[in-house]
Amino acid sequence: MSSNAQEGKRFSVHHALTVAGLALIYYVAARLGLLLAFENTNASPVWPPSGIAFAAILILGYRVWPGIAIGAFLANVVTFSGNQPFGFGRIFAVSFFIAIGNTLEALIGALFLRRLVKFRNPLDRLRDLTKYVLVVPLMCAVSATIGPTASCLIGITSWALYKTVWLTWWLGDVTGVLVVTSFFLIWTRKISFQWESKSFFQILLSLALLFVVVQINFGNFFTSPRAYLFFPFIAWAALRFGQIGVVTTTFLVSGIAVWGTIHGTGPFVSRTLNESLLALQTFVGTMSIMGLALGAVLEERRQAREGLARLAAIVESSEDAIIGKTLNNIITSWNHSAERLYGYAAEEVIGKSISIIVPPDRLDEISKIFESLGQGEHIKSYETIRVRKDGKKINVSLTISPIFKHDSNRILGVSTITRDITEHKQLESRQNELLQELENINQELDDFARIVSHDLKAPLRGINTLAEYLSIEYRDQFDDKGKEFLRLLDQRARLMSALIDGILEYSQVGYLKEKLELTDLNNIVKKTVDIIAPPNNIRIHIEGKLPSIRCTKIRVQQVFQNLLGNAVKYMDKEKGEVKVACVPDGDFWKFSVSDNGPGIKEKYFRKIFQMFQTLQPKTKSQSSGIGLALAKKIVEVYGGKIWVESKEGKGSAFFFTLPKNHA
Repeated sequence: MSSNAQEGKRFSVHHALTVAGLALIYYVAARLGLLLAFENTNASPVWPPSGIAFAAILILGYRVWPGIAIGAFLANVVTFSGNQPFGFGRIFAVSFFIAIGNTLEALIGALFLRRLVKFRNPLDRLRDLTKYVLVVPLMCAVSATIGPTASCLIGITSWALYKTVWLTWWLGDVTGVLVVTSFFLIWTRKISFQWESKSFFQILLSLALLFVVVQINFGNFFTSPRAYLFFPFIAWAALRFGQIGVVTTTFLVSGIAVWGTIHGTGPFVSRTLNESLLALQTFVGTMSIMGLALGAVLEERRQAREGLARLAAIVESSEDAIIGKTLNNIITSWNHSAERLYGYAAEEVIGKSISIIVPPDRLDEISKIFESLGQGEHIKSYETIRVRKDGKKINVSLTISPIFKHDSNRILGVSTITRDITEHKQLESRQNELLQELENINQELDDFARIVSHDLKAPLRGINTLAEYLSIEYRDQFDDKGKEFLRLLDQRARLMSALIDGILEYSQVGYLKEKLELTDLNNIVKKTVDIIAPPNNIRIHIEGKLPSIRCTKIRVQQVFQNLLGNAVKYMDKEKGEVKVACVPDGDFWKFSVSDNGPGIKEKYFRKIFQMFQTLQPKTKSQSSGIGLALAKKIVEVYGGKIWVESKEGKGSAFFFTLPKNHA
């Protein structure tokens, strides 16, 4: 058998035992309650089973409802069979409908209560207790209506008694729920009552006082009723022990009062036992509601005190200064961090104006802040200046929030969280100075590059012009060696010019703010091919379709121009093939420019991306050695990377990545 099947079987057995146990408990409680039923109607003014059923549904869930139905049905069948001369069919029918009423009562009550208070304990808050007290009489009307109506329709009870039976039934159920359900709701949760050495003595004292009050009311010592003595006792139980004291005392008093009334003693004895028990249950219900209400108020206050204590601990342990003040700018609270920040002890400033820490030239800030708070705004990270006790000014960041009266929009005061940002401001100022210095240096470098470019290129242009003039006008006067020297002179001058242009371009990448626009890279590559103008024996083509990305057109074109230009320049095959392709790579596009050229040795893979590095001797190379370094810098500015894969003699493949959504 699988573990899931075994787990399901254990759950089924546990559920069956729970239902059976609930049915047994309900049956026993119902049999005891039916001993006090009104004129053989099975309508009892004392009905704990209603409280047991409601508590079971609330605590164990809706799945245990069969236990209520079974227990109620069996208890009524047995009781009717012993008291009524009717046939089993009628007894079965009326017991069936009564069981339905008792079950629906608990289910409907649980459904409405959970909708109203969710899954909170309804006895912990006064607003939830109010909903609980409203739901109880309404849910009890279900059983009080179904049971007597079925009994009258089937002919077991006279219609003349319907009103009395309905009231007896309803009051018994209401009291049973208020006393018994409340008892179980409190005792089945985690008890927050803290046991102390004096608690045992207080419990003994409480029991002794309860015994005295019981004797006064049910011991026939006084002729006049003194049931009101139970109320201060309930109040004491609520004050000292909370809801657990209320429900326990109410449970005990209810049981003792029922026992005394049945035996003809106490302030509730009337002409008939039913009238006596109705009066008693009215008293018990009232006492229970009063005690629960007082307990709920005290529980809310306890939780509020605990919440305030936790908040106070947080405030005191906060690294930020937290200050409370009234609408008149009078300081009401001042935590330890405020003492450290401003140098004032709490007793020095509480009760004084907040202006004690505000520079005179900043006092107008206060009225502006209050104006914003009055419009319902919260002020966050407001940077200003404050003054310490020693007169030193500090930079601070303020977060200011209004303090509202509970359940209203009325502002009672203001809470200010203050953070010292003096060091941050100093660092920020130093950073700004460094940034300005860096900007000045960059500007100077840029100016220098432009000046050098202009001043160097001017004589180079003169050299080119002179070399060209000599090669034309004095061509016949030079031998072959002289002509070669003129050619080399012109070539070196042009290379120097390209080198200067490359340096200038390299210095500007990533420095100047350039406009980004959505660019179709297919057009960029086609335009680059037109500029390169490869010879007929070299074919450049795009595999698939290239994407469009946000970039600066000229920069991406420079990358392709350097990679494609190198592929064409160094091609050593009669039929050259150069391919441009792109594939997605996570948040990036991975581009490749591959060829079937001479290839590159692995030891040069990193060297070729460095400034002024070429694979040919300087005397033979026509390259400035800047192109790949420039491509690398452009790609890295965009957040990508560039690399090469190659085998000597088998061509090369240059890869680079660019982000899909560059902002």
